[in-house]
Amino acid sequence: MEVHRQTALGTEPKTGTISALLDVGQATNVALAGVNRPPLTYSALRKHVQQTVAALNTRGIGRNDRVAIVLPNGPSAARAGSTWIHW
Repeated sequence: MEVHRQTALGTEPKTGTISALLDVGQATNVALAGVNRPPLTYSALRKHVQQTVAALNTRGIGRNDRVAIVLPNGPSAARAGSTWIHW
């Protein structure tokens, strides 16, 4: 049995992995926010992760393949990082 705890973001698994947090984040709660950018909800972030994984898979890139990204620090980098961690 996995133990969960209630947080401001919703129910958080005790494991505390990024993948687990994406899975349990409440759909309408803000997952990522940045200055002068609209907030990104968990629902939108999960959709982005799924679309990115699908796009990479159609190009023959899969789990355990190496992928490099170069982005400035901020919400875009966090969103991209969420995809690799969740994958």
